[in-house]
Amino acid sequence: MSNPYLAKAEQSRKQGVSLLTSGVLIVFHVMAIAAFFTFSWRNLAVALVLHWLAVGLGIKAPDMAGRDDMHDPAGEELRSDCHTRCDE
Repeated sequence: MSNPYLAKAEQSRKQGVSLLTSGVLIVFHVMAIAAFFTFSWRNLAVALVLHWLAVGLGIKAPDMAGRDDMHDPAGEELRSDCHTRCDE
């Protein structure tokens, strides 16, 4: 019996290295090294304020508790407060 995950990993290994992915990772690492030489406390403060604004003012993942179309794979309805099959 073959494992589909192992077959997918073997297929990926045979395809080789993605030049696009490698290029993007190299650029990110070069930029991370450059960040050491362009650091300033003002930029850090701006980044922290923007992070606080984004998180504090509601940029987050949507809340799934209010959805009434939640079903499990077997097609049974789920209660939004327990997220499991409920016998009630």
